[in-house]
Amino acid sequence: MWDFVQRMRRALPDASTPEGKARQSKIAVILVVASLVLGQVGTTVLIKTGVNKESSVITGFLTYTVASLVFWVYSRPRFRATWSLWWRALLLGGMYAANVIASREALGSMPDAVMTTLFFFGGPFFAALLRGRSWVSRYLLPSVAIGGVAFLVTGWHGTFHPAGLWWIGVMALNYHVYVTITSRLKRKYEDGGDDQVNACISLSRVPTVVVLAALFFHADGVNATIDLGERAVLVCVIVGFLSGVGTIVANLAWNLGLQGGTHALLQPTRPTLSLFGGWIAGQRPLSASDWLPIALGVTLVTAAGFGATKAEIRARTQASKA
Repeated sequence: MWDFVQRMRRALPDASTPEGKARQSKIAVILVVASLVLGQVGTTVLIKTGVNKESSVITGFLTYTVASLVFWVYSRPRFRATWSLWWRALLLGGMYAANVIASREALGSMPDAVMTTLFFFGGPFFAALLRGRSWVSRYLLPSVAIGGVAFLVTGWHGTFHPAGLWWIGVMALNYHVYVTITSRLKRKYEDGGDDQVNACISLSRVPTVVVLAALFFHADGVNATIDLGERAVLVCVIVGFLSGVGTIVANLAWNLGLQGGTHALLQPTRPTLSLFGGWIAGQRPLSASDWLPIALGVTLVTAAGFGATKAEIRARTQASKA
């Protein structure tokens, strides 16, 4: 895999010229979209095969371990690092272990579109609102997003368990911890900040795998995996492989000079992707007439997400010029 990645990098356009840099930027956007699609394909496979209803500890450990192995083959992480980097990696790793379990539990208790939209509302959207400055980002956009969530939940009435909201909260908290740690790490290392963030994220996979492994063996994971069946284990391996490849693709996009604002503007598409992926997997409302409020809800949340992200980018630009 490493040789294949190296050949791909050599085949990329030369960034030393304006034309080559522009082509690299376009390729970076395509790679980010591809990583989002790969992640959604994996989720759709879990739902379609019913593995999302199985033990979150067992399936989470299997998929994440495979994903980490795939990513480590590509990234070749250096485990010798300073304590300043390791303590951040340990915190991120512990939080992400909780996130893996929470996402599996949430996916088993509600439709994917509801889970993704609620997470987007409490995670990336809320983070963008905190950095907004105008009355539009502080009042109008939250009202639009709340209305969208209300339409969405109304459309999916009777098809999800409210207890899943607890797991959504854990996922949103994990996102805010991730953003706080990575942003402060970038500010600490003005030169090479992105490299430090990549190293921290790569190292954080170690404690995540360790925590998930401890939970796995505590739950008698070996026998539980045998009881799970070959088909379900194979699904976990496939989903883990897709997740690992998706992470590699996203990492390549950042290496090509992907701008943080561009990446942020693509995130509001996730609720729409999850709605489409859930439909393919057979997740449909109780009545065909419920599709209208569902589609309207996802559209409103997505539009509010785009607006909040653009307001955040504008605020950062103004702050940098001040």
